[in-house]
Amino acid sequence: MRKKPWLLLIGFLALVGVAVLMGTFGTTTTKKRPGESSSAPAPSVPEAHPEPTSPWVYTSDEDTMGRKRSFAEVVSTNTLDFGFPYQGSQHGTLTIRKSARSGTEVMISIERGQFLCGVDECAVNVRFDDGPIQEFSAGEPSDHSTTVLFIEGQTRFTAHLRRAKTLRVEATFYQEGSQTLEFNVEGFSWR
Repeated sequence: MRKKPWLLLIGFLALVGVAVLMGTFGTTTTKKRPGESSSAPAPSVPEAHPEPTSPWVYTSDEDTMGRKRSFAEVVSTNTLDFGFPYQGSQHGTLTIRKSARSGTEVMISIERGQFLCGVDECAVNVRFDDGPIQEFSAGEPSDHSTTVLFIEGQTRFTAHLRRAKTLRVEATFYQEGSQTLEFNVEGFSWR
């Protein structure tokens, strides 16, 4: 016995209609236990304070020992393109961190790749606006991560940073040589 195609189509549409009415497409339902709130608690995320028309994002949190830390971060306006295995465009990030434990620290980071730094330290070239190129010593973090460099001379660096609109940082990368990250740093200030 041969079934009629239009009956199959009507049956399929009826099933789809019931599923839509019951809300089974794209949603999941969970039963609420007695006494539970209908809204789940928000995850603990540092509060961000972007300044109006500023490229900087300011956050703060506490370390695992309860010490307060403050961060000011800005993402590079240009991207770097590395070869295998770090291929693909990526931005750099400049982070200024203040903490009771370590004071003020200046960090430059990339998403993928490896900064080249010697056993003790290395140097990066920095240019604030159209000023002269300045050399700053830099070092890797204590966990030996290759995607972050700590720039020494924080007081000198942040003094120039407060007056600058554009920052360029030239560093050396594994199998990529010297590359420059550019940042719009206008309006840097601490709350």
